[in-house]
Amino acid sequence: MIEKLYGEIIETVIDNENEKILNIENDSGSGKIVVYKLFEGIKLLYNNLNLEYCSGSSIKFPNIIEINHCKYGRYECELKKNKFEYISEGDLGIYLLDNKKYSKAFFPNRQYCGISILIDIDKIKNFDLFKSFGVDIISIYEKVKKNDLCKIIRANEQLDHIFYEVYTSNEENKFYYMRIKIIELLLFLGEIDYSIKKNKKYLTKYQVQKTKDIKEFIISDITKHYKIEELAQLFNLSQTTIKNWFKEVYGIGIYTYLKNYRLQESVRYLKESDYSILEISNIIGYSNPSKFSSAFKQEYGYSPKEFKKHIQMDKLCPLRVDNDYQMD
Repeated sequence: MIEKLYGEIIETVIDNENEKILNIENDSGSGKIVVYKLFEGIKLLYNNLNLEYCSGSSIKFPNIIEINHCKYGRYECELKKNKFEYISEGDLGIYLLDNKKYSKAFFPNRQYCGISILIDIDKIKNFDLFKSFGVDIISIYEKVKKNDLCKIIRANEQLDHIFYEVYTSNEENKFYYMRIKIIELLLFLGEIDYSIKKNKKYLTKYQVQKTKDIKEFIISDITKHYKIEELAQLFNLSQTTIKNWFKEVYGIGIYTYLKNYRLQESVRYLKESDYSILEISNIIGYSNPSKFSSAFKQEYGYSPKEFKKHIQMDKLCPLRVDNDYQMD
């Protein structure tokens, strides 16, 4: 099922009874997924993705709850009724797989790290085990099913507590510890209100696509710096509309997005090309190399020169290094 959900599996690194490690790759990037079978019918996935999208199968998956927690990055989910939901850092999203309109998952910022939990109601054989801990999975399923969209729980201390300990658990006891944390999460999910505000506003498909068109335009030549008023004229939208739509889809403003994109591109050039740091600075739109170096060090903790040296020595991951959670 995992392969059908994600698609583009290019390598299975480990495949045993309770653990599977998968590498994925497409034209937008690559990533790694670690799958743990915690109980019959319940799987936990670590997602470490440096790509913009995953394209899975269009096959329907009935009676499966998907729970997503975002550690960093941003996740877009297109649901039925042409509604879009976005899960940001620290957020939790809960829905039935059948409520997703498409199997394609979109990661607006080209980086995503988080946990997915898949609960297959039809495959759970021992509901009494969970009831002995006060967990009623069928009740949770019925609440999620009644809400035909996606329930988003925004970042809070309780979620941070549950998931931080999953991300940082000791490798030796990780499997059993994750089982305990799943029980804790299910207890939490059994107590929350799944209703969604009737006046909740969603971006339409047109608005989302228009925003993505603006993004594609500004990254088509990253040496150029567009003002909001210029984009408003080019796309026949108000400045406020562009700002609001872009923030809703990408979670950040246009200036910040373009800055992050330039730095990500600089990483790619440092890794894959023989360009000098001065040349890379010019290619990504920095006329001042010292400003580029300063922005790069602020983001990655290394100057471009130090970064390139480490890459050449094959000692540094080419994108964000997460000390709390590394899958290599």
